[in-house]
Amino acid sequence: MLIEMTFENFRSFKDRQTFSMLPINKYKELKGNIAQIEGNDLLKSAVIYGKNASGKSNILLAFKAISYMVSRSFEFKRDKPIPIYEPFLMDSSSAKANVFFEVLFFGKNKVKYKYSIEFNKTVVHREVLQYYPKGQPALIFDRNINEIKEGDPVKGELLSINKRLFDNQLLLSKASIENIDALNEPFLFFHRYLYAYTINSTCEACDKMIIDLHAATLYQKGKPHLLDAVNKLIRESDTGINEIYIKENKEEDFKFPETISEDRRKQIIESNKYQVFAKHNLYENEIIIGETQLDIEDESSGTTKIFAVGGLILDALSDGSVFLIDELDRSLHPHLSKIIVQLFNNPETNPKNAQLIFASHNTSLLSNDLFRRDQIWFTEKNDKGCSTFYTLGDLKGVRKDVPYEKYYHNGLFGGIPNLNLYNFFSQLQSNEEKITK
Repeated sequence: MLIEMTFENFRSFKDRQTFSMLPINKYKELKGNIAQIEGNDLLKSAVIYGKNASGKSNILLAFKAISYMVSRSFEFKRDKPIPIYEPFLMDSSSAKANVFFEVLFFGKNKVKYKYSIEFNKTVVHREVLQYYPKGQPALIFDRNINEIKEGDPVKGELLSINKRLFDNQLLLSKASIENIDALNEPFLFFHRYLYAYTINSTCEACDKMIIDLHAATLYQKGKPHLLDAVNKLIRESDTGINEIYIKENKEEDFKFPETISEDRRKQIIESNKYQVFAKHNLYENEIIIGETQLDIEDESSGTTKIFAVGGLILDALSDGSVFLIDELDRSLHPHLSKIIVQLFNNPETNPKNAQLIFASHNTSLLSNDLFRRDQIWFTEKNDKGCSTFYTLGDLKGVRKDVPYEKYYHNGLFGGIPNLNLYNFFSQLQSNEEKITK
């Protein structure tokens, strides 16, 4: 489970900020929204609000960036730039400075870890991994560009790996292919149990990528219960679909012209390996006479989103993962978004303590029967382009029984656009008069 993440000089966040899943102890509402692990209380969900371009998506991208770096940097080529190096560009001192990430979390072994990295465009300047065997931090390793210190769990195991490490690679990533026992759990947290879904699902190409990705996930994982659960979710969502099923296309199912190259042939087969179909009732004179099927891409964007995101959410609940998503409510009915949040907050539907963190514009979710005050976050951006964030619990004088949505729309919590519509329309009318003269 995620405890907190701190980052600095990443995208719109110039100054150091910490996103925490630790509850504020003085708040006693909605105790079911809190999980316990090794005597520690942690929140199961969090929602982020804010006006456009205020930094909501950048919080999620910070999680995605460190997950990518741990999972993939062992593949980076020597002297190539680090792709997730995205410093704050609105200040000359920050534009070439290091980016900093630090994550505090519990692994699946219920051991608490702290992992931090600091890097610039081409070099990882420092990487530190600690654990808490008896409540106090102890070193696993601490490396910089000149040396490495090994703690007791890895004594003598990392020196040779570090010598083969490129400047742009992480030791935790490189050691994953060496199967170092003490590093397996921390690596798996970032590689398997921390998933940030930030794809913009408004474009057709993205829709197909989402469908293909999730079809492959469901088909290859050997978890038929996940597909069953997706089907239940889709039926409960009143889509008119009886069942979703996935077909794996074999090479002989494709018919290619003789002139096509072998590379192009393989590319087409791989990108169309799985097809997803939706079964519907077939009627005659308003009587069901059988079933018909449609390609999932011919269904509505809402149905596509339910299939893709719903499956990922159910997978996270099954694995006890940390799942982050940008604009959960896009193409989904507000009632369905609320049900998804309740799945995570409810101990019965979330026995493995999965966590959901999402950005949203759907203010109907701003409810004191759904979220605690310390689960609701707001982002702001100042006139210098710097983003900050805070929770509703950080604001003084906000009682648990006030109408959150109404107060938010009235601007009492911040995080909403400051629009002067009178000035806007006056200027628009003035411009039109100039054009007509």
